[in-house]
Amino acid sequence: MSILKMPKRRNHFMGFLKRQYAEENLTFWIAVQRYKDICSRNPSPEVLGQIGSQIVRKYIAQDSDSSININQRQREKLLGLKSTKFKPTSFRDVEEEVLSLMETNFINNFFENERNYNSEYTKENKVKNKRKTSNNRMIQQLRELDMA
Repeated sequence: MSILKMPKRRNHFMGFLKRQYAEENLTFWIAVQRYKDICSRNPSPEVLGQIGSQIVRKYIAQDSDSSININQRQREKLLGLKSTKFKPTSFRDVEEEVLSLMETNFINNFFENERNYNSEYTKENKVKNKRKTSNNRMIQQLRELDMA
């Protein structure tokens, strides 16, 4: 999803997900991107295990406040991973599942919401600009009267 690659759009999407009580999906995705970035630097298995275990505790464990909605088979697979068994691909299937969930349940609503917001914002600005133009015209007329 290209929206996730653009920081400003991703921040707007995060705000939308917060209002939908679903921001854990995007924070999980961001955590996995960081995990993959760390994996690309060839960390020790201990470091990989620590970071992988943190992600599992925060997003996979069912008793977590940020638990994501994934299928039980994936959840059990990750919960059963020993810290020494994490690999760069450990979260790939769950990441795809979460991306699909966000795309199916939130992206279209986000764009619709953003379109409506932009439309309202544009209308509001047109009204403000009309007032500003009208005020500027009155000020100009007053100045002309003072000069006469």
